[in-house]
Amino acid sequence: MRYFFWSAVISSTLVFAADLYVSTTGSDNNNGASNSPFQTLTKAQQAVRALISGSMNEDVVVHIADGVYGLTSPLALTTADSGKNGHTVYWKADGSNAIISGGIRVTGWTQGNNGVYSASVPAGTKSRNLYVGGKASNYARKKIANRKDFTYTTTGMTWTNGQYDWLQTTAGIAGAEIRFINSFTDRYSPIQSVGNRQLVMRQNAWSNNIIGYDTVNNNNADFGVWVQNALALLSDGGQFYLDSNAGRVYYKPLNGEDMAAIEIYLGVQECLISIGNTYSDPAHDINFSGLKFVGFLASLCPFLFCANERNTVYIFTKLLQGSHYLDETLDLWVRGSTDRSLYWREHSISTV
Repeated sequence: MRYFFWSAVISSTLVFAADLYVSTTGSDNNNGASNSPFQTLTKAQQAVRALISGSMNEDVVVHIADGVYGLTSPLALTTADSGKNGHTVYWKADGSNAIISGGIRVTGWTQGNNGVYSASVPAGTKSRNLYVGGKASNYARKKIANRKDFTYTTTGMTWTNGQYDWLQTTAGIAGAEIRFINSFTDRYSPIQSVGNRQLVMRQNAWSNNIIGYDTVNNNNADFGVWVQNALALLSDGGQFYLDSNAGRVYYKPLNGEDMAAIEIYLGVQECLISIGNTYSDPAHDINFSGLKFVGFLASLCPFLFCANERNTVYIFTKLLQGSHYLDETLDLWVRGSTDRSLYWREHSISTV
C-alpha cells in the first residue's frame, strides 16, 4: 500500500508519496501526486531526497511522462539520492518518449542562399552538435584530397599543389579547424591564420598533434582529412555551422527534410546526469529505465559513458563528433559497489 506523509525539507505545505510524478504540463508548485505532477526533474529530485531523509520503508518511484525535459546543468545524484534499507529509487519513463535534453530546441528557420537555412540562438552559445530529426549533422566542411600533398612543420602545414589554393581564399579558414581521422586517433587542430600556401596552426594544440603515436604526419592509417567549421564551407545537405558570436546557426537540409516540421536541437550540455560520490560512500540503489537522452554520442556501442576516480558515471550529450542521439531507451542500474567493472548490453548499462 502506498502512503503519504508531510515533509518540511522542501515545503511545510507539500505532500509527498512513495510514487512521484513528473510531467511537462505539471508545475513545481504541485505536490508530485499523479493528479498533481511536478514539471522538472530537479524538483522531483528534491522530493526524492525528502523521502529518503525519513524512514524509507519501501521503494521510491519517479514516474516520468512523455515529453522533453531540459536540463541547464547536470542532474547530480549522490548518496543523498540513493535507496536504503533494502529499497531502491526508480526513475521510470511511463511512456515510450520521455526525453532528457541537454540542448536548445532551434525553431524559426528561414531560407537563404543555396538552400541554406538559418535560425537565431542565444549569442555566445557554444556547441559541437546539431541534431536534426534525431541524427547528428556534419560540420560545414571540405575534404583534403591527399594529406601527403602537404608538408608538416612545427608551426603548421604548407603545400605547393595549386589544387589547395582555395585554402587561401575561402572566408573563415582562419578560425576553422582540421580533422584527421587515423587508425586509432581522431585528431582536431584549430587554424590560427593563413599565409602564402601555409596554414599556421594554433598552439599548443598543433604540437600535441605532431608528436606521439598515430600523428597527423605519421599516421598508421588514413580515413580522411577535412577542413571544417567555416560558413563558407557549408555546401552539402546535412551540414551545419554555428556562429556563436552572432547567435545564429546555419543548416542545409537533406532531401525530404521539412524545416518547418522537423525537430532540431543544438547540444549545449556536456553532461546530463552524473551518478556517484566517493569510494567509501558511493551512490547506490538507483535505477533508470525507459528514458531517452537527446544529444548522446553512440558510435561504438549503444551507450557511451565513463567512470572517474570518484566512482561517478557520467552521461554525456556534447562531444566532439556526433553520430545519433540516444533514441533507444536507457536502463541503468547503480548498485553501489566500489568495483568499477562496467558492463553494457543492448538497451542497457549496469555498474555492479
